[in-house]
Amino acid sequence: MFIVPTSYTEDELGTVEKTVSQLIEKNGATIEKTARLGKFRFAYPIRHERFGHYVLVRFKSETSSVSGIENGLRLNQKEILRHLILSADEVSDVYSLVQFQEVRVEGGGERRRKEQAKSEKSSDETEKEHKELKEGVAVLESGDAKKEIPHEGIKDLSAEDLQKKIDDVLTEEAK
Repeated sequence: MFIVPTSYTEDELGTVEKTVSQLIEKNGATIEKTARLGKFRFAYPIRHERFGHYVLVRFKSETSSVSGIENGLRLNQKEILRHLILSADEVSDVYSLVQFQEVRVEGGGERRRKEQAKSEKSSDETEKEHKELKEGVAVLESGDAKKEIPHEGIKDLSAEDLQKKIDDVLTEEAK
């Protein structure tokens, strides 16, 4: 079995299959069957690829020629991400691979854009916001219900009104 990157089209995948077949036959083996198993997601990235086309090739060979096939597959790193050669005794004819189905989540990009906009703020702006937040919390913790909060446009705001405004803002952001 070998894995080809998904950046290869179906036609290019066919040429990779022919290349592998020629390599196998060149080393004295006879190919019995070739099967494309499909596109699957990897458990971890392989050479910056997340998906791959799995191709299974059954062939008969002398044990001495397997090392030549192994070396040829290993040297072909541009077209083949991974490969595995097993004895036919170890492999069954039934495959239990699950076909890849892409899942798209609606609204996922909106969160990334908000996070990116947040990270693009200058350090001065974030320091200023942090200082204002600390001052607002200090007012709430002091117990003074009518103490002035140093923020533009907000004067003589009670702790209850402030809490109500915070709750309103949080429910808006959650939507």
